[in-house]
Amino acid sequence: MVHRHWFSLFSTESIVRASGLAERSFKRRFKQATGFTPIAYLQHLRVEASKRQLKSNETSELVKKSLREARVLSGVSGKARR
Repeated sequence: MVHRHWFSLFSTESIVRASGLAERSFKRRFKQATGFTPIAYLQHLRVEASKRQLKSNETSELVKKSLREARVLSGVSGKARR
């Protein structure tokens, strides 16, 4: 459900209800299966989708320039820190 509808706005409660499990059991099983909490997984899917879109040829140079400028202004480098 989350993977197919990552772009939708929904709550953890609605996912839990759809699973038929108790909330605590659902969250525990979800993290075991994915390595993420439900919300972190949703954020991960959205970030990955954004990265794919930015790498696509459909993304304009203006958007890329704006993102570079935002990184500079915010002090964020282009490389991820570990």
